[in-house]
Amino acid sequence: MINNTFTRVRWGSLFVMCAEETLDFAAWPASVFEKARERVAKAGIDQTPLRKSLWLSKELQAEVYLKFENLHEGGSFKVRGAFHYLYCFKEKHGSFPSQVITASGGNHGMAVAVACFQLNIPCTVIIPSNSITDNKRKLLSAYNVNLVIEGSCWQESNQIGLDMLNSLDNTEKACYIHPFLHPWVIQGASTMAAEIVDKAADVEIIIASLGGGGMIAGIISFLRSNEKYSNIQVGSAETSGADYYYQSVQQGKLVLLDKITSIASTLGASTGSQE
Repeated sequence: MINNTFTRVRWGSLFVMCAEETLDFAAWPASVFEKARERVAKAGIDQTPLRKSLWLSKELQAEVYLKFENLHEGGSFKVRGAFHYLYCFKEKHGSFPSQVITASGGNHGMAVAVACFQLNIPCTVIIPSNSITDNKRKLLSAYNVNLVIEGSCWQESNQIGLDMLNSLDNTEKACYIHPFLHPWVIQGASTMAAEIVDKAADVEIIIASLGGGGMIAGIISFLRSNEKYSNIQVGSAETSGADYYYQSVQQGKLVLLDKITSIASTLGASTGSQE
């Protein structure tokens, strides 16, 4: 179930601090997003269809279109951020990383696995013990992933991944790709919004699912980069049992859920970031 209360995302100042760079990503210029589209295209990521949903249009008495991000290799929009991160890394350091580490119980880990497999980069994916299934194990192994099952939740697996990176002899040649809290990942996700306005210039509102917040941050930052998109509203949708953002808005502070009770356990987050 999806919360029946629609949450509009405030376009306040959004700030990211990370190992690679520190940026106010609500104020990125249009040129940042143009370059992101170039990198994503260079990586071979095709634009996904934007198709009208007759059923939803009838139910909501509005023109409703769906963006079919499930058609990517790996099954989600996350490949945009994964490939974009790696191409940005190459531009900054002169080559792709010698190895990649990430932590994810779901789509992000699959996306990083796909990108690293295509670019021939060794990849380690750390999955919390409460998220592993036989199907995930088979899918990830098909992309030659070094699969590590450790941590009782994503936060623990994330810390294990960071510690693993710091234990390497040459951390400059390796990298840890955060699922959502990195400018390069967010910029990669923004390319989806660019495709939407290309195909539906009269769009009035974009509603996006919200887990950690990387996709919706990319959408907002892209729209803010161009005055002609200033009237487009952005809304978030979370599954019941993984609705930390909705609860945070209601309480006026960042909320940490005791646990995720949604059946879609790997699609949600127990909390976000102050950034």
